[in-house]
Amino acid sequence: MPHPVDTVRPLVSVIVSPEFDPYLPVVAAACAGLFFGCLFTLLLTSSRRARLDEQVKAGERRATELEARIAAAEAQHEESERNASALRTQLAEARTRLEEETKAAAADCHWLTADRANFAFGFFFQSANLCSFFRHWLGYFTAFFGTS
Repeated sequence: MPHPVDTVRPLVSVIVSPEFDPYLPVVAAACAGLFFGCLFTLLLTSSRRARLDEQVKAGERRATELEARIAAAEAQHEESERNASALRTQLAEARTRLEEETKAAAADCHWLTADRANFAFGFFFQSANLCSFFRHWLGYFTAFFGTS
């Protein structure tokens, strides 16, 4: 059975010139070293790459959650604005009613005060019988001025 290098050597001699024959084992070892080095680097960095991919996915999930929260907050803000507008309208109506009731109460209080004064003075004149006293003097005025 022939040696494996002897079977490969005629193929390599066609591709590579014979002066590079002594360097073929070194070049093959360098290529194998590069291949295994790249493979080893990929294996070592795969966990870090997976971690970074997970962080990117988590960031995308957080962004989606934040967008949903912002949309909900905007909807709540619009609803609050509508409620505030309705409350402002109700407040204006309540203020108008309050002013009307205040004016009506002031007028009622004025009439009540006037009625109490009339009652008090009327009672005073009746109890002191001053009405007849003043009528008594009216008789002198009519005689003095010549009226009947």
